[in-house]
Amino acid sequence: FGAADREWPPPHEAGAQASMGQQRQRAQSEDPEDDALIDDYCPLMTSPTRLNHIMKTRGLSDEYSHIIRARFEQHRQLFDKTGRYGSRSRPEPPPGSRPATSMDGVLGDRGSPVPQGFNSRLAELAVEDSVPWSPGDDDADGGDDPGSSPRELVTADTAGAAAAAALRGGTSASLVCCPEWRESPLHRAQLCVWERGGAPDLDEEGAIAAAAEAFVASTDVSAMGAPSPAAASSFAQEERFGTIATNDAGTWGEGLQARWTCLKERIEALWFRMSIPGAVCQAIHSGPMSVISPHALHQLEKHFKELESYEASTGRLIRLWLARQSIIDRIKGTHVLGVNDVRLEGLRGDLAKLNRLSASVVRCVGVWAQQFRHLIIDTLRLPAGATVGRAVRPVFVWGGRDLVERIHSDSDFLARGDIANLGLAAVVRTDVGQAVVRHGADADGAGRAETPALVSAYAAAQRQTVAEVLHEGPPPPWYSPEVARAGIEALRRAAVSK
Repeated sequence: FGAADREWPPPHEAGAQASMGQQRQRAQSEDPEDDALIDDYCPLMTSPTRLNHIMKTRGLSDEYSHIIRARFEQHRQLFDKTGRYGSRSRPEPPPGSRPATSMDGVLGDRGSPVPQGFNSRLAELAVEDSVPWSPGDDDADGGDDPGSSPRELVTADTAGAAAAAALRGGTSASLVCCPEWRESPLHRAQLCVWERGGAPDLDEEGAIAAAAEAFVASTDVSAMGAPSPAAASSFAQEERFGTIATNDAGTWGEGLQARWTCLKERIEALWFRMSIPGAVCQAIHSGPMSVISPHALHQLEKHFKELESYEASTGRLIRLWLARQSIIDRIKGTHVLGVNDVRLEGLRGDLAKLNRLSASVVRCVGVWAQQFRHLIIDTLRLPAGATVGRAVRPVFVWGGRDLVERIHSDSDFLARGDIANLGLAAVVRTDVGQAVVRHGADADGAGRAETPALVSAYAAAQRQTVAEVLHEGPPPPWYSPEVARAGIEALRRAAVSK
């Protein structure tokens, strides 16, 4: 036989097989006419595992990211009833970035200025118009009615006027109804702990993930019968913060009335520190605090443990946020001379740590909002009828903005290498694109410092977990359900025309 006869497969068949292989590869990378990815009646294709497999094997273009995310959101809506894949709610936009609420009869004149922070403005008005409250003032005034106590730091008219001004300027109702944690008593307490060397050590490998797992485990308040180790040492922690005395036998007392009185004072102190909604305070005042009995004492103990868990979880979130801010300060203060500068390794490590910490904070905020929703939202801060047409949801407010929205805005700044606005400004989606908004105390230092080009390039090259297609949390900033639906309809029309 000749050399051509010994070849296998023969030359004419080898060419045919190569052509078939190219067609098979092209068919796998392109959408078939009956692709289950665009089939609304195929729930199996909404599985995160299948979607991840498709992204790795199909070689789809970036335009399919909206469709894949839409399928993932469909899976969470249908099968994720417990919130395993994080919160599905988008973060609240910053004040002034959304249309004002059309409630002329409630909000009055639409030309009033918008306050920089609703809750901070309430604190200023409280100092001007009222006297500070301390535990035990209710008894000194001769009554347990919270409506007649100096604890009501802001009158209804003052609070309604501030809320109306905030809503008039485009602030969402959720930001108005949730407490402001920046410059709060708990924030100042955490700053004291931070200055004494109590900052969390997140430099070790896996420390951030371990901190997030510990937060999720400690936030579970479903079993309130037995206090957690953190709750058992809460009085020692509060002594460390300088707020409540040490837990000894003399402080609690041994009799029923002594324990009931001590619990009442401590609960009222936590109400003030944590800005507990008025409806919750009124329910406790008219219930367990209205009678001294073993059952009332048991109810007060359960409520006190819940408040302790709420305070501890909020404090952990604030500590994680302070750690994130310190990493941002290090990144913004990095100066490199060239590609061989040894400080680039530290910059890479800080960028990777910031990415992991941001994703962990987003997850922790979702768990925190789900567990303590009833202790966060206070709809009494709104004018009558202000919540019509829009649901109010729990938000971790920091500096007048949603904490998750701050992280999403920072991910956008990092993606474009804009280090100067990192941690300060906000990225707002408009009808024609995006806009950078600076307001409040954050606007003083936003965009003024120049960032070295090499630092910006390394920041832009860092992968952002919160902006990934299958991120388990709020939808990424770039995702639009309208774009996803338009893409699916376009693919269906193209399949029909073939």
